[in-house]
Amino acid sequence: CTGAKDSDFVADVDVPDGTHFAAGTIFNKTWRLRNSGACTWTTAYQLRYISGDALGGATVNLTAPVPPGATTDITVSFTAPATNGTFTSRWQLFDETGTAFGTKPYVQIKVP
Repeated sequence: CTGAKDSDFVADVDVPDGTHFAAGTIFNKTWRLRNSGACTWTTAYQLRYISGDALGGATVNLTAPVPPGATTDITVSFTAPATNGTFTSRWQLFDETGTAFGTKPYVQIKVP
């Protein structure tokens, strides 16, 4: 596809910003994203960590094609740090050529 690639943030499916987790807690964060571009996202597309606190999150491949206008839920597994504070992990979609595009969803947690 040679058209524009884009994504829009739709919703935090779970783990709203500022959720408290005890140190070392493993949790999943799911974002709902919309394909707002002209190209179908394939299973070669990935959500990757780009900045902030990695929180142990790993790159995730899409599990099914997402046509233009459709939404998909993408889940990443994280681990709350062993230290107290507020932590933010930013992510972004990458196409099959490794080019980043679209919105930059993030998770923000607090370890009391």
